[in-house]
Amino acid sequence: MGVDGPAMISDTVSTGVHHGLTVEEAAKRLHDYGPNLLPSSPKRPIWAIALKLTLEPVFLLLLGAGMIYLVLGDPIDAIVLLVFVVLSGAISVVQEKRADSILESLRDLSAPRTLVVRSGETVRIPGQDVVTGDLMVLVAGDRIAADGQLDPGAQVTVDESMLTGESEPVTKIASEGGERAYVYSSTMVVSGRGLATVTATGRESRVGKIGAALETITETPSSLNREISGFIKGFGILALITSVVVTVSYGLSQHDWLEATLAGITVAMGLLPEEFAVVLVVFLAMGAWRISRHQVLTRDRVGIETLGSATVLCTDKTGTLTHNSMSVMALWSPESLKPSLMSHNSIQALIESDKHVLHVAKLACDPMSADPMEHAILSAWNQRLSEPQHGYVENRAAQRICREYPVGPGFLAMTNAWSNLVPDELFLAMKGAPETVINQCDLTQSARESVYQQLNIMASGGLRVLALASAASTELALPNSQSSLQMKFVGLVGLADPLREEVPESVQACLKAGIRVVMITGDHPHTAIAIAQQASIVDLGEHQEDVLMTGRELDAITDAELTAKIEEVRVFARVQPLQKLRIVRALQARGHVVAMTGDGVNDAPALKAANIGIAMGERGTDVARESATLVLLKDDFSSIVKAVSRGRQIYANLRKAIGFIVSIHVPIAGLSVFPILFGQPMLFLPVHIAFLEMVIDPVSSFVYESQPADPALMTQAPRPANESLYPIHMMIESLGLGVVGLLVLLGLNVTLEGFNLPEYQIRTVVFIGLVATGFAIVSLNLHSRKLIKIDVLKTNRSFLLIASCTLVLLAILVFVPPMREIFKFHEIPALWFLGAITGGFSISFLLGLVFRRAVHKLFPRNPSY
Repeated sequence: MGVDGPAMISDTVSTGVHHGLTVEEAAKRLHDYGPNLLPSSPKRPIWAIALKLTLEPVFLLLLGAGMIYLVLGDPIDAIVLLVFVVLSGAISVVQEKRADSILESLRDLSAPRTLVVRSGETVRIPGQDVVTGDLMVLVAGDRIAADGQLDPGAQVTVDESMLTGESEPVTKIASEGGERAYVYSSTMVVSGRGLATVTATGRESRVGKIGAALETITETPSSLNREISGFIKGFGILALITSVVVTVSYGLSQHDWLEATLAGITVAMGLLPEEFAVVLVVFLAMGAWRISRHQVLTRDRVGIETLGSATVLCTDKTGTLTHNSMSVMALWSPESLKPSLMSHNSIQALIESDKHVLHVAKLACDPMSADPMEHAILSAWNQRLSEPQHGYVENRAAQRICREYPVGPGFLAMTNAWSNLVPDELFLAMKGAPETVINQCDLTQSARESVYQQLNIMASGGLRVLALASAASTELALPNSQSSLQMKFVGLVGLADPLREEVPESVQACLKAGIRVVMITGDHPHTAIAIAQQASIVDLGEHQEDVLMTGRELDAITDAELTAKIEEVRVFARVQPLQKLRIVRALQARGHVVAMTGDGVNDAPALKAANIGIAMGERGTDVARESATLVLLKDDFSSIVKAVSRGRQIYANLRKAIGFIVSIHVPIAGLSVFPILFGQPMLFLPVHIAFLEMVIDPVSSFVYESQPADPALMTQAPRPANESLYPIHMMIESLGLGVVGLLVLLGLNVTLEGFNLPEYQIRTVVFIGLVATGFAIVSLNLHSRKLIKIDVLKTNRSFLLIASCTLVLLAILVFVPPMREIFKFHEIPALWFLGAITGGFSISFLLGLVFRRAVHKLFPRNPSY
């Protein structure tokens, strides 16, 4: 990073007669034009999050039902329903607020602090306090806080990859004017130093305009919310129609319209799908919490479920598949038979000629550089050859760079001229693109062929290769352009950003799960293919032309042609920012659900257009994070795979929960409707429905949410993108299980009536049987892969806990007189209680098992979903 304070800055950048803005003028501009902040989602207060949730149809239904019961004088039912509203809303508010807080923390951590000249003094201020007209001090390692024009004489090399996607640093020279005289917000100074006057901040900067343009991109809506809303509407309409029919039928037959209204409301409450609201909130909130333990922040909770349906994962290379830390991996000189691999720390592993190559590479670097390649070379030198070699340094204290030739247009190399390495001589060290450096050297044709042969070997191994040359001169006057220098070829240095150790295994996990991994990078095709092979994205035996497409080839074809070819391509190299968006659109046009990773401003449009955008939290920009669905707090590819697995688990368990809700409502509604239709007294009252909801909600939410994932989930292809959340064969199965339970309970009711038992006693036994039938349905639904599994209690402790608590509470209602009176139950023998529990469970379970087997034979399906 840059240095602090005026005392130190004078050693690196001379501010000369520049005084910058006065403190008062800067404060006035900050007040008038606002802080230097990029476009982002406004910080939402808790009340705004809560208001948004309460305006959703599901919560309005819950509130409305609770208020109806309150008006009718049933405070118990009203309180229960209202408690559900509060608890469900609280979970959502806390989770959304937590996501906002973590994003804010990430933004604070990434916010640059900038050196500026104010009233003649150099001070470091928060980047958001920079204003137009400020004089920024640019120092190697600092991230630039605003757009600016270089002051005369300034020359810096800037990493603009966050803005442009180009991995190579760009040299900015004030004297050349035009684009090369300007620097831009969010880019980083990798070498050089100078001053720049701020020309644009915040939304007016180039980065800010890209962020603002994101608002024109329409995000792909999630099918989950649409389908859940469809379920709610369908059940709501059914509840309304059934309630009206029951009310009218009861009123006409019993001539008691107040009682008829109460009966209609009871039936409606038996059918109203309030559990869907609780289930969806709890599943997604708990899923977001669980996935956060894998260092993945969820900005849109539905995105977790969507990730589980991803068919293509587009990933960048640097920092996601690799460590984002360059290392010197190989050295080669003309005296070597083959490149020397730097796999060990012993100096003896390098021959003398390779030591010379590394020394020249070190001299061709800026000692204060923040460029990752130069940092890698300097680190390799310090680790292996920190002592001077070959007698170059005779007066160590006096050695210095007396002339720098930076990388320029059309000349992709840089040269440092050192004085006093050898008395009365200048030593020139050049490094850069092999083609450029080789052209500066007097090599024979055979020598050139030998160099290019080794260059191709190193590049095909995934290395980024730089060529080195040197010269000694007794002439103190140097040419104005380094293209006029006559150099002697020294050798090649190969650098690489090593692959993360866990990546090949994670990629294999994706492939087993039917997810195609596509790498998109700005790197050279040889490097891209080599990394893709190491990561198992591309097989070693495959031809490069079959799986690789370059940015230049992308530009040469139409969108339709790209869509036709894109199924075969797994590596995109030398890709520009806008091309990433084309790739995402082409994959979506082929019906794929696309997840994409990215970190730079240039990635933001593609992140937002993808079905699931995944931003890097450690090195990503604010604009990228704001555009993404998920944020990796630790830039680790394996975290994405874990998130995919969690998404699939959420979807599978959500289906099980929906199946249980559909099934259990059939006997609840049926036992509420049939007695009324046959002119008999109401079997269940609102208080009974309220109790059942207290059981159904935690069962459908926590029991199914905590159900361990089926190991087969990550060995199966993603579900089709157009597949319904709960297709017809699943609906038939769920309704059928409910009908089985209803028939068992109706049979129990008829049997008890045959013994001429009192109404309240019949209600008590049938109600206990209904609870037991619900447990049978839970057991059948928990494991969809096998029709019966005896280790349910071992694998799902939530079920054991909730079932135990329910039975204890049910016993209190039946055997404690005050509670028995509230619920209008009748005293029964303890053996009847046990008989209703065991009989209701076992009979419903066995009949349900037979029914399920029949359905599975008629509708073969993916057993894990």
